[in-house]
Amino acid sequence: IGRRGVWYASAVFGKGIGNSGLVTLTDSSGQFMLPRLPAGSYTLRALGSGHVPSPAQRFTVLPDRDATFTLSLTLLPALLKLLTPQAEGSETGYSQLAPADDFLRLRASEVIVGAAILSAIAMALLPSVTFDFNLLNLRARESESISTLLDLAADPDRSPNAMDVLASTGAEAAILADRIQALPEVAKVLTIENFVPKQQEEKLALIADASMLLDLSLNPIEIKPAPTDAELVVAMRSTSRALETAAGAATGKSATVAKSLASHFNRLASGPVDQREATAKVLTAGLETMLGNVRNLLLAEPVSLATIPADISKDFLASSGEHRIRIYPRGDPTNNELLHQFRASVSRLVPAATGVPVFLEESGRTIVGAFVEAGAISLIVISVLLGFALRSIKDIIITLAPLVLAGTLTLATCVVLGIRLNYANIIALPLLFGIGVAFDIYYVMAWRQGVRDLLRAPLTRAIIFSAMATSSGFGALWFSSHPGTSSMGALLMISLVWILVVVLLVLPPLLRLTDRRI
Repeated sequence: IGRRGVWYASAVFGKGIGNSGLVTLTDSSGQFMLPRLPAGSYTLRALGSGHVPSPAQRFTVLPDRDATFTLSLTLLPALLKLLTPQAEGSETGYSQLAPADDFLRLRASEVIVGAAILSAIAMALLPSVTFDFNLLNLRARESESISTLLDLAADPDRSPNAMDVLASTGAEAAILADRIQALPEVAKVLTIENFVPKQQEEKLALIADASMLLDLSLNPIEIKPAPTDAELVVAMRSTSRALETAAGAATGKSATVAKSLASHFNRLASGPVDQREATAKVLTAGLETMLGNVRNLLLAEPVSLATIPADISKDFLASSGEHRIRIYPRGDPTNNELLHQFRASVSRLVPAATGVPVFLEESGRTIVGAFVEAGAISLIVISVLLGFALRSIKDIIITLAPLVLAGTLTLATCVVLGIRLNYANIIALPLLFGIGVAFDIYYVMAWRQGVRDLLRAPLTRAIIFSAMATSSGFGALWFSSHPGTSSMGALLMISLVWILVVVLLVLPPLLRLTDRRI
C-alpha cells in the first residue's frame, strides 16, 4: 500500500488443500476479519483480480486464541507478494530531524550524563511513590451512590472503616474499650455493654414522671374536632398580625424572618381552600408517627444483657463467650493518611485487631508485591528472549537500560503530579515493558544494520505513528469520568511519553558511545 494507489484482495480459507472454503474481502490496509472461525487447521490463499494466486499457507486456530500473530506471519507476506505495492516516491523519514541527529552525534556524552542525572533525581523520588488502597477513591464522588455512601460514612456510627477486637470476657472488653477510646484517632468504641443504659433507676423514674404529665396530652380522653377552613383563615391572619407587631420596625435577621412568615400566612389565608388543605397535609404528615414514637419512648422498661434482642446480641457476643469490641475512626473516610493512622494506632495497642482498614492496607501491599514480582519475572523473560534475538549481553543491556530509565521517570512523574498508584492504574505498569522493548529493539537492530542517523530514518516515523495509535486508546481512558479508569489512562500516557523521549533522544547516543567500531 503506497501513496500512489491501493489494491484490494480476497482471503480464501479451506479445511484442506484443494477444498473450497470461506472467503472474505480485505480492506485497504490488507486486514480482514472472519468471525466465529472454529478451531482447527486451515489453509489460506490470497487472490487478486489479474494476479496469480499466492501459494497456500497452512496455519492453526487454537481454541479461544487469537490467530493475528500467525496470520501476520503468513497472510501479510502473501499479500505483499501478490499486490507488489510500488515503492514510495520519496524518503519516508523525517529529513527535518537531521540537526537533531547531528546534535546527538556530537553531544552523545553530554546527553548520557544528563540522562544519568535525571535518572538519579527520579530514583530519589521513588520512595515517595504511594499506593492508594482506599476503594472509595476509585469511584466518582459526584455519583449519587458514592455521595450518599460518603454522607453516611461521615457519621461514626455508620463508617465502613471500623475495626474489631475480641476479648475473652466482658471485664476484659470493658478495660480494652476504655484504653482504645482514649486514642485520638478513635471516634467511638462499642461493646454489648453499651446497649445496657447506666443509671437506669434514675432515668426510669424521670420517664415515669414525664409519662404521667404527658399522658392526657398524648392520650386525651376527648379529641376536639378539626378546625374548619374559616377558623384556619382567622388563625392565620391573627398570627400574621402578631408577627408583624413583634417585628415592628426592626431590620435584623429575626425581624426579617418574622415579616416573611407573616407575608406567607396572609397569602395562604387569601388563597383557595385546596391550597390550605395541601399545606396542612405537608405540615402534619409525620405528626401521628412522631406522637406514636413519643408514646413508645414513655413505655421504657429496664434493660439487661438478657433482654437485648438476639439479632443485636449475636453481633457482639459469641456463643463461646468472647466479646466483640467495635472501633470507629475519626475523620474523613476517604483520607488514606487518617485511615492509616487509625489502623496503626489501634494495631499498636491491640496487634490482633482486624477490620476493613487492615484488609485494605494488606491487600494493597500484596498487590504491589505481586506486581513487583511479576515485573521482575517479566524482565527476566524479556532478557532471555532478547538473548535469543540479539545474542549479545551488551546489546541486551543497551536495550533494557532505556526501559528501566523510562519506568523510573514515569513513577517520578507520578510523584510530582500527585498521581497515586491504585488497583486500576497499576495494571498499566506491565504494558511499559512490552511497548518499551518493542521500540528499543527496533533501534538496536537498525544500528546493527549500519543505520546511524536514526531520527531521520523511516524507522522513527514508524515508531512515532505506532505511538500515536497507542496513545489514542490510552488518551480516551484519561478522559473517563471514572477516577480509576482515568488514572490508568494518565499513567499509560505518561509512560508512553517517557518511552518515546528515552528511545528517541537517549538510546541513539547510548548506542554510539558503546559501539567500539566508531
